[in-house]
Amino acid sequence: MTEDGRALLVEVNDGHSLGSYGLEHHAYARLLSARWAELAGVDDPCDFGPLPMPLAW
Repeated sequence: MTEDGRALLVEVNDGHSLGSYGLEHHAYARLLSARWAELAGVDDPCDFGPLPMPLAW
């Protein structure tokens, strides 16, 4: 609540609840794995280094 009595809403979406929105499936899986490892405080088992660049843009 603000000082003038208004309620403010802030929406937050974390990595584990983020949709893929067209992201390549392996990149999306790595994103989810990286965020879960960060939240859990463990090493990311899917951290294989940088993603390869697509053959065509």
